[in-house]
Amino acid sequence: LAMLAAMTFASGVGDGRVAALYYAEHLLELPLGLVGACLGMASLPVLSHLAADEDFASCARHLAQAIRWSLLLALPAAAGLWAVGPQLVDGLLRHGAFDQQAARETSLALWAYLPGLPAFACNRCLLAGCNALGLVRQTALSALWAVGLTFVAGAVLGQCLPDAWAGMGPALAVSLASWGQTGFLTYCLRKALRMRGQTAPLLDMASLRSQLGAALAAGAAAQAVLSVTGGEALGLWVCLFLAIVAGMTAWFAALCLWGRDELASLRAVSRREI
Repeated sequence: LAMLAAMTFASGVGDGRVAALYYAEHLLELPLGLVGACLGMASLPVLSHLAADEDFASCARHLAQAIRWSLLLALPAAAGLWAVGPQLVDGLLRHGAFDQQAARETSLALWAYLPGLPAFACNRCLLAGCNALGLVRQTALSALWAVGLTFVAGAVLGQCLPDAWAGMGPALAVSLASWGQTGFLTYCLRKALRMRGQTAPLLDMASLRSQLGAALAAGAAAQAVLSVTGGEALGLWVCLFLAIVAGMTAWFAALCLWGRDELASLRAVSRREI
């Protein structure tokens, strides 16, 4: 619904802006589908079982772990797409009638969506937690809240942004609305868990700082490789491959320095799956 609201604003700010939102959203669906949707779907039956057994301590721990993993993977995905987004748009879409201007508008829309990518991913887990605890009314209200925020933010940004950057307004409104929905769902879940005797936070700030540092390292490394190679001498796809490898290497190295708990958690999950 928030995406449809953004399309409404995009249709009024110039030709090609709706198409730019459409293509940018599809580029966003890969990390969102691999991270947010999968973790949300996997969490729901476990959280529902724990809530039915009234094991709210385990329910809170599992939810906090799902949010932690969502951020662990969504933050570097956002940083990486920020670094390689324009080149990725050029390589995938820029041919035929999709000219340089269309590629620029799509890249701007993608950049505007990226601040909301961690919120998109976390919302899937938060919605699973709300549904497991029977907060159906709150999940419906969160959707209305997101749509309302999209309309408000879209109207404000439409007046504030210059014409050259107007294409970012609708996508940026969706990102802001998604964070608003995250805050609303977190408040509802914390209130429901406190009523059930659980006061531990859903987000570990020390873990968040290490994840942010690793994501920034990944984005900076990918951007540095693209700046050095220039995307011309070696070819676009070779440069993109090198940038992605550099970003993943920098992310892993940063986690080894600052986020060993995250690596240990991922290794434990891998061993259980194997």
